[in-house]
Amino acid sequence: MPNADDRLEGSVDLETMSVVDNRVRIVTLLAQQRPEAVLGIAESEWVDFKSAGPAGPYDLSLESKKYELAKDVAAFANAAGGLLVCGFKVTRRPTDLHEAALKQTPFAKRLVNTERYKAVIADLVSPSMGVDFFWYEDPENLDLGYLVIEVQALPGTARWAVVTKTLNEDGKLVKGGVAIPKRHGDNTRYLPPDTVYQLVNNGLRAGPTMDLALAVGSGAAVATWCSAPWP
Repeated sequence: MPNADDRLEGSVDLETMSVVDNRVRIVTLLAQQRPEAVLGIAESEWVDFKSAGPAGPYDLSLESKKYELAKDVAAFANAAGGLLVCGFKVTRRPTDLHEAALKQTPFAKRLVNTERYKAVIADLVSPSMGVDFFWYEDPENLDLGYLVIEVQALPGTARWAVVTKTLNEDGKLVKGGVAIPKRHGDNTRYLPPDTVYQLVNNGLRAGPTMDLALAVGSGAAVATWCSAPWP
């Protein structure tokens, strides 16, 4: 990610920036050690906040968390790209339309093994894509901090990113199915089975490309079954 301070120097008010610059806004606040200023920012198509438990934001000892990481990355890659900002708890108040960062939950850097994160993404997401990891220290305790995972959007000609395994009822990863998630507003939706069926048929017949963005917009949030620099 470019140096956020360089990009903001002499720029317009933060509140008037575009979506791309709003991503820079979050990174800038964390780089300036102002995580409290992130509170109140709502989740959207380009940002998803993750709280951190005793094992960090993604406990990779659990297969369900491996799937969650893969799903989150693929969903952003299938949209316009975005940020997974780890270290903030979210909530939705009665008057809010979307969940927003409510509380800081900084965690120890040792809880994040980026090589394991990369290995999980490489194993469960296809095709490969640009994913970068950035760490920002917490000003109140320099042993703690926040992780930002930046996911690049796949170009239209390379779509779609698929999660190559799915979870069974016991929370175990199993082969034999795929899920195609896409970030839609402040949540993630999946291509429904009939859309995947049409996609496969169109590909086999070398027919016209489907408007999958439109399909996701109206699709059900169910899995579809069918036969980055570290400082």
